Amino acid sequence: MNGYHYLTYSAQDDTHFYAVAKTPYGQYSNPRRLDGKLLYAAKHAEKDGENYFVGWVRRSEEPSFISAVTGWAGNIVALKINQKDDGSLYLSIPSSVLSSFTNEEKTLLKGSKTLLNAKKDNAKKSLCIASDKFLLKGEFSFFERGSFGLHFACEDEEQSKLILIDSQKDMISLLADDGETLLTYADAELKTKQSYSFTYFQEGSCFVFCIDGVTSLTGRVYNSVGSLLSLFASKGSAVKFENLSLLLQQQK
Repeated sequence: MNGYHYLTYSAQDDTHFYAVAKTPYGQYSNPRRLDGKLLYAAKHAEKDGENYFVGWVRRSEEPSFISAVTGWAGNIVALKINQKDDGSLYLSIPSSVLSSFTNEEKTLLKGSKTLLNAKKDNAKKSLCIASDKFLLKGEFSFFERGSFGLHFACEDEEQSKLILIDSQKDMISLLADDGETLLTYADAELKTKQSYSFTYFQEGSCFVFCIDGVTSLTGRVYNSVGSLLSLFASKGSAVKFENLSLLLQQQK
């Protein structure tokens, strides 16, 4: 791709890696993680001049939980491969998927933006009831390093999940047990007072969260359909969400 050559592979019971070089025969860079542990055994495909990885969204031995991820199979996901100027890669949701979501739904917020100020205590604002298939788009910016993201309040609190953007650790992660158990993560180097656009796609229990131009995280949020989805910020954080839109597909 544009003068760079890549080797990609999935480590046994681990995440998808890639290494990059200027020639087909190397010397290749140290391997880098691409997405998180729950995107597995992805293969390269090309269509109309664009490159994709097609792989598994891994499943758990226990459908109600996801801590024991040992199965190879699951559901197939296709993600577009994007390249930065330095040859590093990041994934995004294909435009053909994005363009299929045309029906905008109202959220539980007043308007399309909100400020979560958690300097004294955790902050949370209800966003919507998670449906079987939906797309959430928006932008965020933060003023002090901390953590924030999406919270899925399942009926059983132990199954509640967090998609956490941690600007102190420069990572995005999926946590279970209402934030107690780390399931998967991806690196995400972010700067204060800079606006980032994001895209979140969910179908059934499978999701892809993209910080556009930075990174992606693929995984599962079992039992989240029909549960309350909220924006949250952990104590010590202040984050602004803007241009939020909730989209559904056109009914056939």
